[in-house]
Amino acid sequence: MLDTGNVQPYILQIRQEVSSGRLLGPRIYCAGALIDGTDPVWPELSLSIASVSQIPALVQRQKSLGVDVLKAYGGLSDRDVTRLASEGKKVGLRVFVDQGRRNGSVDLMNAGIAGFAHLPTFELTENAIELARTLQISFITTLSVSESSTGRRLLHMDFIDQPLIADTTPPWFLEELRLFASRPVTKEAESRRTFAMQALHARQSNAKKLWSAGVLVVAGTDAAYPGDFQGEGIHHELELLVEGGLTPLEAIGSATRNASQLMNASADWGTLEPGKLANVLVINGRPDQSIKETHNVETVIKEGVVLDRQRLKFDAARDPGFRTSSSTLGAVP
Repeated sequence: MLDTGNVQPYILQIRQEVSSGRLLGPRIYCAGALIDGTDPVWPELSLSIASVSQIPALVQRQKSLGVDVLKAYGGLSDRDVTRLASEGKKVGLRVFVDQGRRNGSVDLMNAGIAGFAHLPTFELTENAIELARTLQISFITTLSVSESSTGRRLLHMDFIDQPLIADTTPPWFLEELRLFASRPVTKEAESRRTFAMQALHARQSNAKKLWSAGVLVVAGTDAAYPGDFQGEGIHHELELLVEGGLTPLEAIGSATRNASQLMNASADWGTLEPGKLANVLVINGRPDQSIKETHNVETVIKEGVVLDRQRLKFDAARDPGFRTSSSTLGAVP
């Protein structure tokens, strides 16, 4: 799992607990905090800078704390991003960018970045795609979060009954999600959803174009948002990629082989080969023909160990009962 922005001490501690074997979880790669300007969009998650002169020391500190990549956010100028990428290169830290509607900008591609954390919401030109290919710029897809903004998935709530969601999610959360989905849609919200649908279609189109051009396209979700779940979300992401024109095998490759290439970890995982880590999902079905069948997980092998999936199911008797702060306000996180 690549976490591209979080409360830094929290994600570093979770990564340590998993890697030490004290906590069961995925191998975690992380960016730590977002690096943003003086008025950060997500203050609780961000390191804020006011000038390029602060960047060298910030990068050195991030390196010393052990982050795997750097995440540049929307408040940074092109000059900031260029300096961040330059300083990151000195210490072996690549920069991934989320600059909102500027994702996919050739100016940002020329700043020395490694990739974009989201596909752009405008149609990429042939010249931009060729530049991305030449500079080896990667794109993480995050179609699921685009779809969440459309409200489309919440129109038919039967998807939350599938085991990957129903067996792992507290019932109170699913009830609140049903309530959220049943609320009337205002004209303002409907207008936002129309724009979001256009953005989703643009991202799907860009995914297909970039893939066809040989650019590294990697499946990612930006979970969690309404309808975009941790865990199950990556399976739905593959469905959205196939909806956008990729074949089922191409979509699966974007979440396995391409993901390992993104993290410079192809020697360890991402494909089934002798000498690599035995990280395997055994599926009951033919996901190479019907991508929806990736949901039919029979067995999970993590680094050669078959997991007890029964223990991963939600158990009210063992659940501490924590809720997100927003749930006490009657909202869905």
